[in-house]
Amino acid sequence: GSPFSARYGNAEKRSVPERSARRNALLLQYTPVVTDLRGLNNAMFENVIKATRTLRRAGFSTIKLKLHPGPGRWKKAYFQAIVDHWELDIEVLKTEPLSECIAWADIVVGPIQSGSVYESLAGGKPYFAFLISPHGQDADYFNGYPLLEDAEMLPGALESWEWSAASELLDSMYDTASGMENPRRFWAALGEELAPSELR
Repeated sequence: GSPFSARYGNAEKRSVPERSARRNALLLQYTPVVTDLRGLNNAMFENVIKATRTLRRAGFSTIKLKLHPGPGRWKKAYFQAIVDHWELDIEVLKTEPLSECIAWADIVVGPIQSGSVYESLAGGKPYFAFLISPHGQDADYFNGYPLLEDAEMLPGALESWEWSAASELLDSMYDTASGMENPRRFWAALGEELAPSELR
């Protein structure tokens, strides 16, 4: 079965709050994956500034920047210096559990090439996904999920959010319902057609 089923099985799918009710936005660090030879690190730093300002203009009063928790590569102090220099007035997090950050947030904004997409959606929170050019990713892999190339696209995405594409992406990866669809797809890809009872 899905690893998210036990933790988030009863999570309610939340909508984007009306502008007057917007409070908490979780901004996840944008990073090109190490296999993406076209991705540029400058997009990571620029996105912190532009996305924060865009979220603020969209009505979110409290914004937290969550860095990847991996050791060594991305220093919290470096991002804090950027936040301070640009007077962004946001909290920078690194080792705090992602599940707690998702529970706090009204919406989550971050990279598409991250497992946080699926945990946020499983937790019932709208996830606004960046894929910033240049990049070497195949967008078709994400099954038609709406992708943002720039923070300027975020206000429109907030207004047009709906769950159908999100549910389809989540289920295509984790099959949060029966847990049987992904094994069926695996064996079908190998040319086998097995009945569900044979997959147990």
